Amino acid sequence: VGWWPSFPAEPINGVVVSDKFQKVSLDPSKKSPIVKGTIHPESLTKEIQDLRVFPNEITNNHILPCIPKAAEIDQEKDKRLQTFAKMLAESSSVHAAATNLMRTTEWDFMAVYYDLIDHFCHAFMKFHPPKLEQTPQDLFDIYQDAVVSSYRIQDMMLARKLDLIDEDTTVIIMSDHGFESGNKRIIKMPKYPAAPALEHRQFGIFVAAGPNIKKNEKVFGLGLIDIAPTILHMFG
Repeated sequence: VGWWPSFPAEPINGVVVSDKFQKVSLDPSKKSPIVKGTIHPESLTKEIQDLRVFPNEITNNHILPCIPKAAEIDQEKDKRLQTFAKMLAESSSVHAAATNLMRTTEWDFMAVYYDLIDHFCHAFMKFHPPKLEQTPQDLFDIYQDAVVSSYRIQDMMLARKLDLIDEDTTVIIMSDHGFESGNKRIIKMPKYPAAPALEHRQFGIFVAAGPNIKKNEKVFGLGLIDIAPTILHMFG
């Protein structure tokens, strides 16, 4: 579900909800039809198309826990609240599709890609404490809680998914990279396509739990190339 970049969905023995599923128009008056190739099998489209969340459905109840001073934003000049609504809506759509499939289908392997924390960090890490000298005080005051809030939202989504599995299920939580959060943060981004990757930190997260996973052990030297063999080993 939501895997990047998985459009068009591959015809596997199972379900693929590609990363085009959650992409909808910011303008609520415009239609956002689900195009052919977004979901496999296509017969599932009717069942899950209404699970998409639209940016205009994000309300004060979603915004204020993350940006308590949102009312102080000049939305004519500062479009970050619009960006916030888009990012939260997209990840909520992915989460809704994933939890629905967890409940309604027979599965033995599931992989879900959330970009919530990554996108929040690209948008708001420059305002994260400690305040950088170049960061305007008024913007720091408004957006300083945004990055931490993305972790809280993601934790709630994780909690819901853990509710839907049993103790025989092995869970892996991982990222493909980390994010610079200290004095190496970039305030003004150079203008070339891959520039946002400069904000990444090499080291990410890997956590695993399950019946055949050692408890309370630290893993050293793990890399992205180790993930697929680990999963294949679990399936014999």
